[in-house]
Amino acid sequence: MPSGDEAKYPGYKTLINDMKAKHPNYIFLVYYTGMDWNEVINTEYQGHGTSPLNLFQVGAKYNGMWQCPICGTKKYDNGSWCCASKESLAYMMDPRNSINDSDVFQFKDLEGSDVSYDDIARAVSGYGSYLNNQEAIQAIVDASVQYNVNGYFLVAKIVNEHGKNGSTLSNGQGYNGKYAGVYNYFNIGSFGNGTATIINNGLSYAQSKGWTSIRASIFGGAEVVKESYITRYSQNTLYYQKFNVSGKSPLASHQYQQNIMAAQTQGSSLKTYYGESINTGNYTFIIPILQYVSAIYCKKSTFIRERHQ
Repeated sequence: MPSGDEAKYPGYKTLINDMKAKHPNYIFLVYYTGMDWNEVINTEYQGHGTSPLNLFQVGAKYNGMWQCPICGTKKYDNGSWCCASKESLAYMMDPRNSINDSDVFQFKDLEGSDVSYDDIARAVSGYGSYLNNQEAIQAIVDASVQYNVNGYFLVAKIVNEHGKNGSTLSNGQGYNGKYAGVYNYFNIGSFGNGTATIINNGLSYAQSKGWTSIRASIFGGAEVVKESYITRYSQNTLYYQKFNVSGKSPLASHQYQQNIMAAQTQGSSLKTYYGESINTGNYTFIIPILQYVSAIYCKKSTFIRERHQ
């Protein structure tokens, strides 16, 4: 970043330079969005009472200040998610909070196939049989090559949707006597309030696409992510897929999921899959620059301390 940008975009340059010093093999690209920070947050903070754009899963660690004061305790999705507060949205969305060793992989460029069968097999070795099997592993490798997308990213996306051991949408056993032999590994089309609605919508979509094998579902989902997100709207990082500030479509539109922590969680998985190669690989990270952000921003330690009060 040019030297004068520190005053206009406080904090970015120092954080990026600190990461470069720790990881000389990392390549950082900055993308000047031209977007006003307050407009971005206000636009993203929508959908209250119907379908909020940002949800968090209620638990011991996530309550209190995470909770939207407009929606309160109202539950969404499968009944375990609440609308996120503007404060938690700002914390998760401010790129400066994630330019660190723990969270930076949510900014990694997802284009390019750089993993082998053995790499994917190692990455999924701790997961359930829905993912840790030869058909799924080979399909991920082949889809990575076919669509020129990162194979570890495909794994992270699947695990974020279905967890360690899979779900009704990924086990091929159907639901309520319907959809036997249908798979939806990326949860494409799985939306609505209530578990039954979400599962039925997801399996109905998968059936309409002919995803009647693990391979077909992984290839189909990978194609949707590549063509509808990475290629069409330049959402080529996990951050852009959750918080669409790429400038290729209207603010707060065309976002992959409502989970406010999706980019951070999947980025952490991505980093773990790379293992020791994070110290030697030449990885490219794309950092979005937003205008008029405050010089004082919510540090991670502050947020963790205050969120329980």
